[in-house]
Amino acid sequence: MKILQVAYPFEPVSTASAGGTEQILALLDRELTALGHKSVVLARAGSRVAGRLVPSAPANADFETSCRAHETALKRLLAREHFDLIHDQGSGIRHWPGGPPVLSTLHLTRSLLGEAPALGPGRHYNLVSRSQRAQYADHVAAWAWPVVPNGIDLHRFRPGGRRADFALCIGRVCPEKGFHHAVAATRAAGLPLVIAGKVYRFDSHVRYFDAAIRPHLGRGVTFIDSPTAALKRELLRRARCVLIPSEVEETSSLVAMEAAACGTPVICFRRGALPEVVVDGKTGFVAEDGIAMANALARLGEIDGNACRRHAQQHFSSQRMAMDYLSLYRALAN
Repeated sequence: MKILQVAYPFEPVSTASAGGTEQILALLDRELTALGHKSVVLARAGSRVAGRLVPSAPANADFETSCRAHETALKRLLAREHFDLIHDQGSGIRHWPGGPPVLSTLHLTRSLLGEAPALGPGRHYNLVSRSQRAQYADHVAAWAWPVVPNGIDLHRFRPGGRRADFALCIGRVCPEKGFHHAVAATRAAGLPLVIAGKVYRFDSHVRYFDAAIRPHLGRGVTFIDSPTAALKRELLRRARCVLIPSEVEETSSLVAMEAAACGTPVICFRRGALPEVVVDGKTGFVAEDGIAMANALARLGEIDGNACRRHAQQHFSSQRMAMDYLSLYRALAN
């Protein structure tokens, strides 16, 4: 098949991207290419893909310029080439005049998308978790096609090395990720905390870091700014556990999958799809609040790292994700 994957125009696509959507697109592109399919990726300049990259916005373009350049590049590409299917990974194809079928994967929670997707001829939607589907229970798009859970590169995330005595948070440092709960929980348990992530230059993010995280640095909390992919993998292998105290309904969690692949337990809040990824009592613990998260830190000895790895191999591989999408592509293209 010849598949066009359309990314968000704001971030370069690669397996080392900060954004989960960009990582998923890069992995799917790699797996499709390895299986002998023609994968074409429309994405920001500077993206690294296994198939063929069609660059849209320049790497340093602002928001509005990126959107315009992306739309223009898409129109030009469709005018000169035929595709069996378009996989819209950025929820950006709002108005579709016709042509090959379009599958839009909705990676964001419904509250962030702002509206339910509009249906139309040749327009199809899929979701990445059962809890995300429940958010769209009133919308026919939620039930038309199967949920396709995300996957990760199991070869890059492996157990190894000696465990160190710290808990780990990874991701964007912002209010909805709730890292302040991890600070309180690890302080109560007497366990050092490492926060590895990025503070984007949004006012709310900067204020959150300055108020909720910065005062604790050097007092049992370490912040690693914008870690490389290699350092991220090393931290996941060495941490005693990963904490995910999210305050929003997560549609998936690549970090939780990566931790399991490294044999590292995860303690998360019961938010969205997190209980679908973390098996309570087997690959970690699902906590109801910060107090329960602190209590769960004392039970880490109950979790078998080998069981975490086996669970990841059974459920989280990028190969499984690619085969699920190929089945969906074939059904839509017929």
